[in-house]
Amino acid sequence: MSRQLNIVYMICHDMGQYLGAYGIDTVQTPNLDRIAEEGVLFENNFCTAPQCSPSRASLMTGRYPHSNGVYGLSQEGMFSQFHANEKPMANLLHDAGYDSYKFGLQHATYDESFLKFKPYRQSGGEKECTKVAGSVIEFLKERKAQEQHAPFFAHVGFFEPHRPFDFEGAEPDSALGVSIPPYIKHTPEAEQDFAMFQGAIKKVDQAIGRVYQAIQDLGYAEDTLVIFTVDHGFPFFRAKGTLYDPGLKTALLMRCPRYGITGGKRYTQLISNIDLLPTVLETAGISIPEQVQGKSFWSLLTGKPYQPNKAVFAEKTYHNSYDPMRAIRTEHFKLIFNFESTHGVQVPGDVAKSLSSSKMLPELFAPIKPFMELYDLKLDPWESKNLAQEPEYETIKQELAGRLYQWMADTQDPLLNGPIPSASYNRRLACLKELAQSQF
Repeated sequence: MSRQLNIVYMICHDMGQYLGAYGIDTVQTPNLDRIAEEGVLFENNFCTAPQCSPSRASLMTGRYPHSNGVYGLSQEGMFSQFHANEKPMANLLHDAGYDSYKFGLQHATYDESFLKFKPYRQSGGEKECTKVAGSVIEFLKERKAQEQHAPFFAHVGFFEPHRPFDFEGAEPDSALGVSIPPYIKHTPEAEQDFAMFQGAIKKVDQAIGRVYQAIQDLGYAEDTLVIFTVDHGFPFFRAKGTLYDPGLKTALLMRCPRYGITGGKRYTQLISNIDLLPTVLETAGISIPEQVQGKSFWSLLTGKPYQPNKAVFAEKTYHNSYDPMRAIRTEHFKLIFNFESTHGVQVPGDVAKSLSSSKMLPELFAPIKPFMELYDLKLDPWESKNLAQEPEYETIKQELAGRLYQWMADTQDPLLNGPIPSASYNRRLACLKELAQSQF
């Protein structure tokens, strides 16, 4: 039985943890920082995949991409799609009596009819963050005026930090400087690139601030679970599209006064984004389906005994092309297995064309990536020195490899049985068979 708790779930493209509350002091995010100060923040939140659709599908289902079927991007031409028996967040909440609505971007599935969202005018097709925020605020005002009492779920998607940062009203922001990771050359091109990125984040932050303030002004704050998260790491070299921490670490902020999810508390436990769905369901008093692979951290939020994750797992199968890899990450180490021999770092198309990537360190473009990568995250947080062949790390490597293999087996990862055909391959093969059969 649901607890009549409203849920406003805001998700942003490509931001990683690039905001003030996570220590980036050159980006202007006063509204997101306010949510962190008035709610709670998770310092070690990781996505299951460093790309848009697979990560968003994990957030929606509480299941890994290789389990829910969304191996790659979902847009037309790629068609990565949920398995028919998947139960996304919108559907579970709808079935529990929620009015579920989508505003702005979702990008987990090409077939939106699979998701049980109610239409709210034409808001689902909007991308520009000011318009998206305006639709959400209008929706909240209407519900208040009409005294609608059913709990609601508002899925609010923001786009602007996705390249090429050419949205309406785009302006660079380097008023406080720019924050460039040490593995990216600090060049004028990189400074310009990061200034555009910071400008995009600033614009989204303003839109989020309007939505958050409306929740307060309209009297929804006490009984509303506010969530802000990001699909994957930021859109720069060795981040988005990779299993390094800059590709996997994502912001997660939550606030719900009714249950004491307030006060600016910062959690350091390892969290996977598959853990969010079961947490939302438990917070709302809704049963968690058996097929959910994530673990609720509701007890952590409410001060009850909580057994933290000893490791988080991540994967990549498809993006621009087939690039299968799997990883295990503990508080101390990360082990990555690369199952195909490709370039040292495969760069997503939008990142490859960026100003900062044009001046990258040549040593990072290895002709063939190592099939195994091991990093000591305490000594080497930027994952620059591969220890996989170092004798003193052999025991650690073997232990992590065993745990990674067991996870793949437990979750029935099809990669254990051979290469995974893409969704577009399956569609094209079916088309060929249909055409061939028409000749007989």
